Amino acid sequence: MIGIFYIGEPRFPDIGRANHEKLWNRLRENWPIQIYDYTWNKAWPRNCPSDLAGVIQVWDFYQALSRMSEKYIIKMRTDVWLSDAAVDVILKEMSMIVNNENDLAYIGMELVTDFAENYNRIPAQGFPKVQDFVICANRAKISPTDAPLWESQNLKKLKSGNRTFRLLMLPETRAYTVRTHMPLIRGNYQHPDEWQITYDFVSQYKKADAAVAWWTLKAPKT
Repeated sequence: MIGIFYIGEPRFPDIGRANHEKLWNRLRENWPIQIYDYTWNKAWPRNCPSDLAGVIQVWDFYQALSRMSEKYIIKMRTDVWLSDAAVDVILKEMSMIVNNENDLAYIGMELVTDFAENYNRIPAQGFPKVQDFVICANRAKISPTDAPLWESQNLKKLKSGNRTFRLLMLPETRAYTVRTHMPLIRGNYQHPDEWQITYDFVSQYKKADAAVAWWTLKAPKT
C-alpha cells in the first residue's frame, strides 16, 4: 500500500537506516509497506540530462516511481535522522494523505526559523521553497512525470531540491511544507547521539546562528 524508496547518494546508510527502523515499525502497525533501495550505487545509470543537484533529485524521484506500483509513497534519503517528533509527524501526515485530507507533504528541518519547532505546517502552493528530506504523497495527486521540470523556463536556477521538488505539485494538489526536528547526519558516528547529530548539522550553515545558539543551550549536561 505504501512504497518507501531511498534515492540519491547513499551517505551514512548504516546509521540512517538503523534509525529509520522505528518509522517502519510504526508504519507497519497501520499499513502494508514495501521498501526500495534506489540509491546511486544500486539503481539506474547516472544519465540525467542535467548536472544540477536539484534537477537530478527530481529526475531520480520519477525514475523510482516508474519502477513502483504503490498508490502512496514516501521518498527518503539515507542520511536523514528521524527524531521521535519527526516520526510522529510523518505518521500524522501519511494518515492525512491516506484519509484523503491532503495529497502531498514535504517534510524537513528549517534552520533559520522554526528550528525549535516539532511541527509546523505551511501551505506549499505558491511558497518559494519546500522541505525535501522526506516526501509523502498520493501519487495520483502529483505530476505523473518530470515533464514540468524540463518545461521550466528557469531550469538553470533550480539548483536545489527545495525548489525543484515544488514541481511535483499540480495546480489542484493539496500540499504542505512541514518543519520538524529532522537533521541530516554529517558524520560517521560510532555511537550516534541525537543532540550531537543536530548540533553538527545546524553548525554547518552560516545563516543558522540562532539555531546554533538554541541547540547549544540544549546540550546534555556532563
